[in-house]
Amino acid sequence: MKRLHLWKKIGPRISGFLLIGLAIFTFLQPVYADISPQYLKNGRTYDQERDYIQWNGSVAYVNLYHRDNTLLPPSEGGASCSNGCTENVTRIYNGGSVSGNFTFLKTFSVQLASSGSRSVGTAVIRACGQVVYTVNMYLPGAGAPGFNNFPNPAWNVPTSGDCTWSITATGGYVDFRAVTTSFRLSAAPTVDLKVNGSDGPLTISPPGSYTLSWMSNNAAACTASDAWSGAQATHGTQAYSNVRSGSYTYTLTCTNPAGSASDSITVDVMAPLSGTITVAYGRLPLYAPTLGLPAQMLTGTLSGGNPPYVVLVQIREPSGNVIALSRNAASWSVTPENSGDVNLGTTQEGTWIAWAEIEDSAGVTVHTASVSWEVAWYPVHGLP
Repeated sequence: MKRLHLWKKIGPRISGFLLIGLAIFTFLQPVYADISPQYLKNGRTYDQERDYIQWNGSVAYVNLYHRDNTLLPPSEGGASCSNGCTENVTRIYNGGSVSGNFTFLKTFSVQLASSGSRSVGTAVIRACGQVVYTVNMYLPGAGAPGFNNFPNPAWNVPTSGDCTWSITATGGYVDFRAVTTSFRLSAAPTVDLKVNGSDGPLTISPPGSYTLSWMSNNAAACTASDAWSGAQATHGTQAYSNVRSGSYTYTLTCTNPAGSASDSITVDVMAPLSGTITVAYGRLPLYAPTLGLPAQMLTGTLSGGNPPYVVLVQIREPSGNVIALSRNAASWSVTPENSGDVNLGTTQEGTWIAWAEIEDSAGVTVHTASVSWEVAWYPVHGLP
């Protein structure tokens, strides 16, 4: 509604310079592959619905008193105009036009006002690259203006594909209030969204660069959600670059009168999974705690990947036996206290070796480099 109020305040005419300025402003915004305007919906689209209708040249809103068999739009109360009503409608001045997009239409017509004013001109209605209808809206001797559908009966759209439509005023102004459409009967649409040509998920290191691509069948319109937004073409591509670390999910929903279909894809931009392991002592006496000396302690850190993590700390004794201890934090430790072994890493002479096996929530696994320490009788190696 804020956009509507803005256009109403602009005044009776919009200059070409202002439109160019607005176009430049739109171009600078972070909007990706949006249809502008959006595809017409099934049924009636009123001229106030600016998401579907764009202006070109001299076009403005005017308050027009008219008497006909129409109803005011729901946003203006929906009352019958059979006994006359005043409505805010679009006036297309000589040389100006309104236009938009549609797809999968069966029929198409527009509501224009006939009038006895000599300032009224001719409307040229175009769609799908051809002139659909030309009508002089001046009606000599007419009283209050009245809206009618043109063409009548509605024009049969020859293609189910994407088309543009427009109404141009020549020789005077033309008052316009709505587009009336009907959609083709069809199967429900399908949509296939990919990233870098695959169904994903995609995991890459920052700064991330990747390309979304999509195709749909039987779709009248497609809308993006989650990590992107707005109307999208029924098929297309969108490139992203310099994306920071994180996980974004892209969803595309395509619709037609028979139903809708959605597809989602996930991109994880993150540093590779990695981890470290360190030991507190490079050498220890056999059964050091019995001498009043500490047992071994191991610590580690994790980074990158897709948390949460699962860590399996492996300790191989000189005899070859392997002790496995589980941890699940990005910073972890194995101590005599939390391992349940007061003589941790000191119960056998020889070389002890330890490493950690790490798995993130995406199922990616890595092994840390191994660390070692020596255990011997105290007189041989001295104090740790």
